[in-house]
Amino acid sequence: MDPTYPLYPIVSFICFILVLIPLPMHLHLRNAGTSMYIIWTAASCLILFVNSIVWHNNAIDKAPVWCDISGRILLGYGTAIPACGLCIQRRLYLATRITITNQKEKMKFFFQDLFVSLGLPLLFTALAFIVQGNRYDIFEDFGCIIPIYNVWPVYPIYSI
Repeated sequence: MDPTYPLYPIVSFICFILVLIPLPMHLHLRNAGTSMYIIWTAASCLILFVNSIVWHNNAIDKAPVWCDISGRILLGYGTAIPACGLCIQRRLYLATRITITNQKEKMKFFFQDLFVSLGLPLLFTALAFIVQGNRYDIFEDFGCIIPIYNVWPVYPIYSI
């Protein structure tokens, strides 16, 4: 019995709503790093909200497709947040440069940031198929995760 049960799903859902508030402004400014940070965080909060409700006091495999998708998103989240942080730092560096960039260079920087903040986490998520132990594991009160075995290919593929 989890003593924090009603609190955890409520806080997860409130965080999901609150993190989406600044998204339209950052999308309008074409700030890819911050926008993807918001999207990755909102997706993980929503997944943790649903998982905490569906698997409260049980570990029955009720939604295998949900576990496949949500497990992959949570797996990519660990790589996406540092990648988005890198894009945000790069954007701050570009904002402090003296040289004025034209619209073509701004779009180039936007697509580069989008590749780093979306493409790299998706690549590492796809490469995790090589080192995953099984399809997914379900833990009571937590939900689905993708197990990654501690074998030598994990280090060049996933951990680095």
